[in-house]
Amino acid sequence: MSEREMTPEIAETQSRNLKRLEMAVILGILGGFTLWMLADPTSTKWGVTQSPERMVLLLGYALLVALPLWIWSIYRFSTRQRWLAEDLAVPFEPGRVYPLWTKKRITNICLGIGLVGISELLPVTPIYLPQFIATYLTVVYGPIEGGLSAGFGYLLIRGPLFNGITNPFQLIAFCLGEGMTYFVTGQFYREYLFSKPIQQRLTIGLVFYLLFANSFHAGFIVPGLFWGVAENYLVFGPLPASLARRVWQMAYWIPTTWLYTVVGAYITGTVLQDHRI
Repeated sequence: MSEREMTPEIAETQSRNLKRLEMAVILGILGGFTLWMLADPTSTKWGVTQSPERMVLLLGYALLVALPLWIWSIYRFSTRQRWLAEDLAVPFEPGRVYPLWTKKRITNICLGIGLVGISELLPVTPIYLPQFIATYLTVVYGPIEGGLSAGFGYLLIRGPLFNGITNPFQLIAFCLGEGMTYFVTGQFYREYLFSKPIQQRLTIGLVFYLLFANSFHAGFIVPGLFWGVAENYLVFGPLPASLARRVWQMAYWIPTTWLYTVVGAYITGTVLQDHRI
């Protein structure tokens, strides 16, 4: 058999590995929730807002919740041969194995890291450029480009150069959190929206995308899986600071910045997805 053919053994191995990674994601989310509850980050025992102790707690949460989603998303995408063929702009042939790490994808990721990284040179309101670029990459190219660009763009450039973050625990945790959001939303878009008619993508598809994306970001009523929990309660504790941060997210960040940015990037990306280079 050619190594480029999908054998039953390869298909079975991929299915088994995906099930294991899905279980790791579930256990990681449960572990993060348990850590949040047992640690009681709204108390004063973890120190003031952004204390070193809180950064350790933050990194623990990111490793439990975000890292498994990175691994699952990358591996899952590598098993979707039709998606890989679409990205190569070649006809899909059942039974053939297509490469994930192509020169085109690696180039797009490197460019994405640079663009996300330097995007805070121009602080535009209400459009938040780092989020706009990452969302656009996710919609047009997919979760690999969006997730890796957002994560490593923050770790290598945005965080230390523009946000003044030098604590390695915080940098790594925010890198994982940034990437996680776009890995997951990219999977959602490619699975359920990418192949739909543009009228559906720009109407009901946009609504579902916003609801899904924010459940992993800041959240609406219920705190989002990463930023709603990690930023509000792990970083911005004790309780008075947590509540103030949550009010700021709900009353200002989501309606005046997050919403406009994601909607603008989504519409731009979904209109241009058939003309990607």
